[in-house]
Amino acid sequence: MIRIKDVIVKIEGPQTKIDKKLWLNCGDLPVISQESTQNINNYVNKKDFLSIKDLPLIVFGDHTCIFKYIDFNFVRGADGTQLIKPNKNYDIKFFYYLLQYIRKFIPELKKYQRHFKYLKEMDISRYNFNYKYQKKIALVLSVLDSKIEFNNKINSELEKMVKNIYNYWFVQFDFPDENGKPYKANKGKMVWSEDLKKDIPCGWGVKKLTNLLEKNTDKFVLNGSKHDIDTIDLSVMPNSTMCLTEKNTSDEFGTNLFKMNKFDILFGGIRPYLLKAGFAPFNGLVTGTVLSYRVIKNFDYNFVLLTMVHDSVFKFAVSNSRGTKMPVIASDDLLSYKFAYNENIVKKFNEIISFKEIISKNVQENQKLVELRDWLLPMLMNGQVKVN
Repeated sequence: MIRIKDVIVKIEGPQTKIDKKLWLNCGDLPVISQESTQNINNYVNKKDFLSIKDLPLIVFGDHTCIFKYIDFNFVRGADGTQLIKPNKNYDIKFFYYLLQYIRKFIPELKKYQRHFKYLKEMDISRYNFNYKYQKKIALVLSVLDSKIEFNNKINSELEKMVKNIYNYWFVQFDFPDENGKPYKANKGKMVWSEDLKKDIPCGWGVKKLTNLLEKNTDKFVLNGSKHDIDTIDLSVMPNSTMCLTEKNTSDEFGTNLFKMNKFDILFGGIRPYLLKAGFAPFNGLVTGTVLSYRVIKNFDYNFVLLTMVHDSVFKFAVSNSRGTKMPVIASDDLLSYKFAYNENIVKKFNEIISFKEIISKNVQENQKLVELRDWLLPMLMNGQVKVN
């Protein structure tokens, strides 16, 4: 018998866990936790923390049973994670896919508890392929993962670009003036806003989110005891990207469900310091723990989406949430957030910025690639499909 605990080796270097309250939306050192299948959860600043450099390795979510293959410097998130690395008899990429395969055999898989105690005792004797064949299996599966990662990088770069433009136009107020030059940097007139307690461009007003968004009240009525519709709850909400990349299908979400349309704007209402917000790239259902909205006027979409995922909104949500152990921001409270607004500039921003369709297409392609990879995985591990 060969058990997992017999083949894993100790990870060298700092393994300090970083509390979620210290996570940032952007930074120079990634935080890897057990939440979601996105490798990067959030960021911290490199000057504040020492990274783990004994790479590559595998991160195992003790509660979620999610595996992540990591080959870049990172720090551990606050929630329970285990760092795994096999001995020299195993190709680490193959070992990662092997763990992905045997995941379904982990006892008590869906219960919220620590699972590493089960994982380390699991027998992997039947998958003891020679090293050369391990690498062949890993290569086949890696081709699919590489395409998935390529799509993710395109999406990430698009997000960075539109967030930077949003920041220039609506935070720094350096939108193009009538001469095409940055407004504030070229001494555009600014006036004091008593509502926002800061200077805003002359001719701009102050709006609330409730002026641009309406709550999703499209209640879903369950016909029978079960459904098989893609359902979004807090566990699959994005916190490292503005686009939802995961979905659930379960009959365990209760009856507080709402119909979700493609491109609905979503915000994690529970524990808003987790920084969960974005848009839906597909139709489905959403639970009551996720606040969902639709724009009143289409030309506001890009502006209001970028506003909803901005740090200032998360800070507002945290300061206006209620409760201590499980703080919650009410939908009406979130919609009271105020900001500077100019319709003409917002319309121009919406016209020149096109990203959600491209990101959505890449996400949907990735979902098909994941389905293909997950179909191939057991075939390769069980020898039903051979690699020449």
